[in-house]
Amino acid sequence: MTASHSVLDKSQQERRVVITGAAISSPAGYTLAENSGAWWNGHCSFTEITAFSTKGSSVRYAGQCKDPDVKRLPDRKVQKILRRKDVISLLTTIAAAENAKIFKGDFNPDRAGMYVGAGSTQIGDLTPYFTLVAECADTETGTFDSAKFGRDLMNLVNPLVVLQTLMNNGLCFGTMTLDIRGVNCNFMDFQVAGLRALGEGFRSIQVGRADIVIAGGVSGPVEPFQLAEGVRAGFLARTSDYDAVPADLVKPWDADRCGSILSEGSAYVVLESEEHAVKRGANILGRISGYGLSNDGSFEFMREKEAPGLVRALNGAVKESAKPIEQIGGIVGHGNGALSADRAEAHSYLNYLGQFAEKTPITSAKSVLGDMGEAGGVTGVIMALDILQQSKVPATWNFCRGDELSSGLKISGEAQELQGDCVVVTSRNFLGLSGALVVERP
Repeated sequence: MTASHSVLDKSQQERRVVITGAAISSPAGYTLAENSGAWWNGHCSFTEITAFSTKGSSVRYAGQCKDPDVKRLPDRKVQKILRRKDVISLLTTIAAAENAKIFKGDFNPDRAGMYVGAGSTQIGDLTPYFTLVAECADTETGTFDSAKFGRDLMNLVNPLVVLQTLMNNGLCFGTMTLDIRGVNCNFMDFQVAGLRALGEGFRSIQVGRADIVIAGGVSGPVEPFQLAEGVRAGFLARTSDYDAVPADLVKPWDADRCGSILSEGSAYVVLESEEHAVKRGANILGRISGYGLSNDGSFEFMREKEAPGLVRALNGAVKESAKPIEQIGGIVGHGNGALSADRAEAHSYLNYLGQFAEKTPITSAKSVLGDMGEAGGVTGVIMALDILQQSKVPATWNFCRGDELSSGLKISGEAQELQGDCVVVTSRNFLGLSGALVVERP
């Protein structure tokens, strides 16, 4: 899979894409200020998992959002359909639109679009079926009573469960709430999905398919199945094996890293053509100038030593931005503390940056926010906007010493000076897909 690039004519190349609004919901809070405080000051919000019992599990902690304020929903009846993650997604969408000062009826709905990164049905959504499945299954004979299952199903399961488990509820209710009728898509690329949503939204505006796009992602809820699979694969930290407090557990790129922590949350930005934004007097927060998407071409799940897809994604995004490598001011990386994934990522940065590897600051917010799945890359873009405004790169909290690869990179447990006028945001998933986005000052 190669970078997502279209051949643009001269007029289309001149169509610049800017960011005019942003919103994030995470374990740190529901405001931009709370989340900015987390990555600048190292405020960590990992807590004991409360949604279910972790007895017998090797994972105790997660990043859990506070209960969303459902009073802010434009139609309280949607609570009958929307699960917690989709409520968070919708509220974050509304907050991003409000931050950009765009409201339903203020724009041409046919020239507005929405792109969302959101995962598939979670195992927890299917728990109403489990009891009946157990009653109908005979493990000794290897048979299943489908007639009984069909008869009893409707008496046991909420008929709305089919609607509740749709992966594109965030997209659906976001577009209906804001009356968005143009281009739209839901991506299911795990950790890369949100960043891909931004990249494809950028591309749609760039080539003239839309004037304004809301793009972002929402992570699924933390559930027992996710934890068990994450531990089995070596992705998550076995928190029961460590005496460290939760705030000290996630150590991106550090030699003593032990894995990641799952978090729930959502993040969205508002993209516009620069002409559209200027015409309506919008406050421009930043500009996107390059996007790349590529795959490693292999499925070495949690055993990868290199990430060639990340190098290609970086090359595609930076080349499109027309920036030389030495002008990259910093990188907001994927870095989630997973053993092999961080190693492969560090290898790619060394490969791509070459002689500038020791001069280009790299950071990650996952030591304080956790791995927010589909929302993680979008969170990185919002962090990049903050970096450009402050001209500093936040510390990679808990980073003390690099391993044989990351020691050759400019990663620090303290804030660093921004070295150029743009920030590159990267994201990777466990299937080898990588995305990169170049964010610049307005």
